[in-house]
Amino acid sequence: MKRILFLIGVGLLALAFLTTAAELAARSIHVAEGVRATMLVSLGEVWRTVAPGSFLALMDNAQWPLVRHFMVIPGWLLFGVPGLSLVIICHKRTDDETVAEQENVLFLYDELAAAAKKEGYTGPADDMACSDFDEIIPAEEHYATEPISADLLVQRDYLFDSTASAPSPAPRPQNEPQQDSDKP
Repeated sequence: MKRILFLIGVGLLALAFLTTAAELAARSIHVAEGVRATMLVSLGEVWRTVAPGSFLALMDNAQWPLVRHFMVIPGWLLFGVPGLSLVIICHKRTDDETVAEQENVLFLYDELAAAAKKEGYTGPADDMACSDFDEIIPAEEHYATEPISADLLVQRDYLFDSTASAPSPAPRPQNEPQQDSDKP
């Protein structure tokens, strides 16, 4: 039952936002017609301005005397206050077990760090310290002493030397047709 009331409250809040947009539209219509708009525009006036046909149909209805009293209130107030009340009163609250579980997740790192110290971890004060680069050998030494063949030397040099030109592309095979750049 609480869930249904919550959804009704959300629907009333959506209706409050829609009536606020309709109020802005009605106010701009009033300004365009040269009528001075008041600060608070009633729901009846908004309805009469935005959709006059349906407003006249409501006035001819037998329930008009009952509805007329609510039409003097602004729409955002008429739908917003009960909608907000239902949403606040009927929203699902978290139980204490869920809150405790969420707190445990938040403090998991602290518990793991304390357990690691208890087991004798004596790493650097900053675990994000950079590596010792003296121990890193990027390539075996024989790669630096082997000469580079002449056909690879041109391809390699243009990558490092900005004055060297890039190698020309490989020639096309003769059996492949050439495309004209003039044709679409």
